[in-house]
Amino acid sequence: QGFGFHVDNTIGATRQPNVPWMKDWADFWDSHRLGHMLKLTDNGGFSASDIEKLRHKTRDLLSHQPIPSLVHGDLWGGNKSFCRDDGRVVP
Repeated sequence: QGFGFHVDNTIGATRQPNVPWMKDWADFWDSHRLGHMLKLTDNGGFSASDIEKLRHKTRDLLSHQPIPSLVHGDLWGGNKSFCRDDGRVVP
């Protein structure tokens, strides 16, 4: 379907929008991730000009057109692990 998920979710206690689905990765990230966080933080105290530059640069970096896939995006120190060669999971 593209980029997104059929329901919104959270990162910690913060709502994370996933709907509507979007066909372009850079559009999704700009709108549903970076743009959403900027709204919640009142642009983090940065000027409108700085925000415009940030969003433009971010879109440039994300313009590689990846294939949509389901990714676990809430990675933090207590929410990660890896598997050893023998298959044991190590936190």
